[in-house]
Amino acid sequence: MNTITERIQSLICSNKDYYTKIAIVAADESKGLCESFRDRADWVSGWAHAFVCPNCAAKMVFDESLSYSPPNDFICENCGKISSSTALDEAWVYYYRITVASRLESSAVCALLGDEEALHFLERYFDFYADNYDGFAIHGHGNGKIMPQILDEAVWCILVLRALYPCRKLFSLEKRNKWFKKLFYPLVKLIDAPEHQWGIHNHVLWHKCAVGAVGLCFDDQTLLTEALEGPLGIWEQVTQGFNEDYFWFEGSPLYHYYSLEALTGFCQFLEDQIPNHPLMAILEKAYIAPLLLSYDGWQIPSINDGWYPLTLDRFADQIHRAAMCIHSDALLQQMDHIRKHNPKAIATPGSLLIDRVPDIVKLWTASNLAIIKFPFHAILKSGSIAESHRHRDYLSLIIPPFSNDLGTPGYGHELYQSWYVLAASHNTVTIDFDQPHEIISTHIEKVDGGVRAVVDSGWSDVISASRTLTTSNNTLYDLTEISCADDHTIDWIFHTEGAAKFSAAPSKSAFIGDRCGYEYFTDVYRLDCDNLTAEFTLNDYTLFLTVDTSQFETFIAKTPGNPATVKRTALIFRSKGKYTVFNVAYTLGKKI
Repeated sequence: MNTITERIQSLICSNKDYYTKIAIVAADESKGLCESFRDRADWVSGWAHAFVCPNCAAKMVFDESLSYSPPNDFICENCGKISSSTALDEAWVYYYRITVASRLESSAVCALLGDEEALHFLERYFDFYADNYDGFAIHGHGNGKIMPQILDEAVWCILVLRALYPCRKLFSLEKRNKWFKKLFYPLVKLIDAPEHQWGIHNHVLWHKCAVGAVGLCFDDQTLLTEALEGPLGIWEQVTQGFNEDYFWFEGSPLYHYYSLEALTGFCQFLEDQIPNHPLMAILEKAYIAPLLLSYDGWQIPSINDGWYPLTLDRFADQIHRAAMCIHSDALLQQMDHIRKHNPKAIATPGSLLIDRVPDIVKLWTASNLAIIKFPFHAILKSGSIAESHRHRDYLSLIIPPFSNDLGTPGYGHELYQSWYVLAASHNTVTIDFDQPHEIISTHIEKVDGGVRAVVDSGWSDVISASRTLTTSNNTLYDLTEISCADDHTIDWIFHTEGAAKFSAAPSKSAFIGDRCGYEYFTDVYRLDCDNLTAEFTLNDYTLFLTVDTSQFETFIAKTPGNPATVKRTALIFRSKGKYTVFNVAYTLGKKI
């Protein structure tokens, strides 16, 4: 499976409500693009700044669904006056092409998740421009082809590469070579022509960043090196363009962010191939700098040329991309600020391509604990460190909220010593109904795909004892292995809150144990089956547990919760002998 695909799936699983909604938006946008894309090589694009009302200077309404046939009528969003002109027609083409390019990431997300229609659309999209690029006339005061000026051609290039780069391996080498030869290489030669590289300027930075991005996407080291390190290249633009205050030399916050947008677009690809490049440190400081001008961390003064008013969420997308690219706490704080004011500015389809999967495993080796965050939260404990306040629960597992550690209701109650501190009240294993009464040596460690809790020594005649949690797709696997010198009764115990349902019908069982806390197991039933599926439902979610029980005795019972009048359901697998393996799988789903 494509590793980016796995990362997207992991993101969705890590925060189902949030990322599932974003995935739905991506699917809707991709479907819309598939159905409506209709660009033509004879459409001439014009200057975006001309898309204004000749009456009041406000913007005209951009209608993406317009049946484009010049001369077209456009309506002012402010005064309502209807106007038509060649300049307005050509500006509409600009907005159409830039809008489609900015939404292309939605199709990339869907293609990576297996949507064939989205994949075919991306192929059709890039084929169209590759097949027609030579026929696009150089035009406009900025000498562009697809767009009206070289600057816009570079912006368009980075936008479409944001979609192509993560899913490029889904296309054949032959197809990628075609797109490079017929579209991106001619585009690079157009925007990187000597007459367009006149000095340190936001335009030239955009040109060079587009060239470098093409080099990274198509593995062309020559293009990358020339764009990054050559005369007036990215490094020179950045180190000379951002002054000692890390503020863009043109003195406008708007153009500061505009320059950063170009650099961020390039660095997004660069970080994937050359991590921790020195550009990243400059990028971070340059994003921090303009906030010093803001009195509230939100409104940014419109010094020199720039739109008014300026607020931080206007730059949400590029801040988001930079934060993910350079792992910056300062930028993550800016994202949090934006999220509080305007959460929709962050929750875009591109999030599924750039957001980082949370670290699914965290080891607290000094505390003998491991925390797993995916596919759902779980805590594994190898054992206690100190005698004070410890519970007797070596190799124990917590899966909240379905199966929590009960803690302690009160030291003065008899149940404290006879139930709450004992192994039988925890999700753990017992040997002859008990666990060691003293501190023994254990440790926690990482393994491929997960974590392992290990008993080192001190548990009677146990030769080895471990519990391993691993994850794959949406499943948490729980493998407990016990090896002893002599025969023993070995129990695997799992307590749960909420409603319990089992695939096997219960039959009355006479006895399970009468010491070490087992005397509190009531309503004990035997389950006779070779394979068991259990469903534990709580708070609109169901935890599914599956296990091969052909080698065990299987019991269910009621046990005291906290408070003790609240009853939990316990599932017990019992094995007898020197060696046993309990291999359990958990998945989480919405309540049906």
